[in-house]
This record gives sequence, structure tokens and C-alpha cells, in this order.
Amino acid sequence: MRTTSHAKSDTPDVSALTAELITAYGVTVKNLVQAYRIGGERMADFLEQRWSAALGQSHDRLSAEARRNAKLAHDLAGSVYHRSLDLSTAGAEAVVDKVIELAQQGVHHAAANAARFDEKIGVGALDKLARVVAPAAAAANVLANHIEATSGEWVQKIADETAARPAVRRRTAFARARARRAA
Repeated sequence: MRTTSHAKSDTPDVSALTAELITAYGVTVKNLVQAYRIGGERMADFLEQRWSAALGQSHDRLSAEARRNAKLAHDLAGSVYHRSLDLSTAGAEAVVDKVIELAQQGVHHAAANAARFDEKIGVGALDKLARVVAPAAAAANVLANHIEATSGEWVQKIADETAARPAVRRRTAFARARARRAA
């Protein structure tokens, strides 16, 4: 935060560092939302496989009408789930964007008011405070940028795992019990 109009050129701009920090954390939160979206899609794929397997196993025992109703119910549930996932993640990203925007506006307004305050009192206290706080703000930015990059890498790994993951069939306790009874 440049606090005075007559400040030296080496005065750290704490408000710019703070705005950068806000942006980095905003990107990190968006990465988390993206990971949630990918996880939700993975869950939908898993449920799709389970539904198809169950319907396939009971195909011979169901009437044509029951199969048609089961397919319609499945399609409706899938549609509602995907729509809900899209709406919730898009809404979360919109909220993050708005919070970032408002926080950065607040930082810029606070910096402008601090500069006026420091000019009025003429002591340069806020300029001195900015010099003291700047190294911590810079260190926080380095950490936030590292967290942002790491979260982006995690989202990419999650997406890659989802694309490369073969269908895994896990047998539930109920399925194992049915198999034991049948044997």
C-alpha cells in the first residue's frame, strides 16, 4: 500500500501484493470446485455402471414395461444429477469470482483511504508499516502461488485418472453374501 504521494520509489506496494494473494486463493478455490465437479462426474459414471449391471442381470425377469420404466427413471435421475452438478459448480465459481472482485475493491479502497490518512497526519506511519508488512505479504504470496500451482496439478491428475481409469467392479458385502448362499 503506497501510503503517501511523496513516498520513495522503493516503498512496497502492499495493496498490490494483497490483491495478488486474493487472486491466487481464488484460483485455488476454483481448482477445488473443478475437483468436486470431476468427482461428481466420476460418481455418476460409477452409478451408471452399477445401474446397467443390475438392469442387465434382471433383464429376463422384468417385463418390457418395467424395463422401459426403469430406463426412463434412470435417464431422469441422471439428467437431474448432471444438471444439479453443473448448476452447483457454476454457481460456486460465480460466487468465488464475486468474492474476489469485492475483496480486491476493498483492498484498493483501503489503500486509497490509507494514503489520504497518512497525508493528513504527515507522519508517514503507514508507509513505515507497509515496509514492515511487505516481506510477510511477499512470503504469503509465494506460499499462495505454490498452493495454487499444486491444486492445479491435483485437478489435472484427478482428470487424467478419470480418463484413464478402467471400470472397476467392487463386490459389496451383499453381493458376497448372495454368492455364498447360492453356492
